[in-house]
Amino acid sequence: MESMKKRETLHRTYLQRTGLCLAHHLFILAVCLLLHTEAVRSQTPLQEKDIEITHKIDTDAVLTCVVKDLGTRRIMWNKLSDPYPISVGKTRFNPRKNYKIDATDNRSVLTIKNIKLEDAGEYQCRVTGQVYQAEILTLNIQGVTDNTYLLKSETEILAVIGSTAVLPCQVQNIQNNLVLWKNSKNDVLTLGRKKYNGDNRLAIQHITSTEWSLRIKNIRESDFGLYTCMINSQPILTRTVQLKNSLPAQLAPLLIHDNSFRKRVDAVSGEIGRAS
Repeated sequence: MESMKKRETLHRTYLQRTGLCLAHHLFILAVCLLLHTEAVRSQTPLQEKDIEITHKIDTDAVLTCVVKDLGTRRIMWNKLSDPYPISVGKTRFNPRKNYKIDATDNRSVLTIKNIKLEDAGEYQCRVTGQVYQAEILTLNIQGVTDNTYLLKSETEILAVIGSTAVLPCQVQNIQNNLVLWKNSKNDVLTLGRKKYNGDNRLAIQHITSTEWSLRIKNIRESDFGLYTCMINSQPILTRTVQLKNSLPAQLAPLLIHDNSFRKRVDAVSGEIGRAS
């Protein structure tokens, strides 16, 4: 009887300690989740929208960009084939009258009125600041006979160092136009099927009549970044593709000091000593 009471007492003590331990771990987990949530809220992520928009000529195209927790920064619009911005915040910079900007706290809407063929292309919604944060939206024009246009394809390719990646670019009705690939430094990589930077790891993949993809073999760390496929049609068409490292960023190497090793130099005045 006494032994049964001892077992019951030990069992209750175990349950109490286990409950306290579980409650302690749950509390730590709740704190971690709270800290993670606050950290996420402190960032300024772009809220993704459809990145491929198709319109007919003489209609209005509406491009919307929503940014969470924008703060004091501003949303900037620009067409990637043009050197200057369309707008910064609520201020329109481009003098074209068919551009209309409607900006609120965390949202910016670019309306292109009565679109024409030359309005086709890539439009970038970017957050001002030192960190590059942007979303690219492609505007396609429908209803033009035999016009050259880009087919929908992936704009973000994941790869690892040492592997091979194919950056897609699909062009319909290319006619006599040329396809050019360039990197973020504006270095011309290819024109047509010819390579222009001397890197034998690069090649144009042209399996079908519409494909003008860029293939990169034996990927290096320096290869990750933005690439642009350009077609010299009227208007000039662009498709931006980002090559990203699918693995976590490598940590910087650490310098380890070995205090057990000592180098002793013995030298007579005026002579070069030798390490021993």
